[in-house]
Amino acid sequence: MLITPIMGAICIALSVYLGLVIYFPWEIVSWGKSKLLRNYIIPAIITVLIITPFWNKLISLFPITNPYKQPLQTATADIQVIIDSNDAFEPWGKLGNIMLIKGDTDIKKIDGGRSIKVTNQENFFEMWAMSPIYARQFGSNQICYIARMENTLFDERIGKPICELAKAEYAVIRFDNMPKKSKIIRGLVVFTFNSTLRIEIPIPSQVTIDKDVVILETQKYFLAPVKIKKENRYEIHPPKIQ
Repeated sequence: MLITPIMGAICIALSVYLGLVIYFPWEIVSWGKSKLLRNYIIPAIITVLIITPFWNKLISLFPITNPYKQPLQTATADIQVIIDSNDAFEPWGKLGNIMLIKGDTDIKKIDGGRSIKVTNQENFFEMWAMSPIYARQFGSNQICYIARMENTLFDERIGKPICELAKAEYAVIRFDNMPKKSKIIRGLVVFTFNSTLRIEIPIPSQVTIDKDVVILETQKYFLAPVKIKKENRYEIHPPKIQ
């Protein structure tokens, strides 16, 4: 069972209170006939007066053991996108990024929902390709794009809880060597935060507008995760979506 810093501080406060109630000889205190006030209320008030000045220090004694609530330090995104194409393609790309988007974003589904256009976007968290984007053909008509994105140490999300990324509603992926209006068959984004937390988000089939690969409803993959510890590594698995 993981103990949060607040719960740990509360346990210390409760220990102080019980110590005052049990071990201090309250019978020597003259307080009329109210034993409840003398034996329980007064110790509670004294406990509050003792604990309050040191509350933040008590919280700092208990590290955040749930990786989902730890401050964000590093982030990587391993991305695989498979498109349907028989055309010639660029095997190497230099520019690419993935953006988690929130706010007043306009989503337009075009061509019966096969294509998704995102406008007026507010970038909530952005990661960039720090190495070339690799593309290779397999089968008769499929091209697989593979990239690794990383965050920068200057991002405003650094130092804030990882769980706040659940505020993002959509994700947009862009590869400079992917053709416009590509027919996406499938794909996968694997986020790794602080080298301990893993979140997988599938990429749905779609036909891109320009070079934007769009993932809707990313919140459901960040909210209510299940923690699984395997060989000193926590993995966060999203709930099963029917």
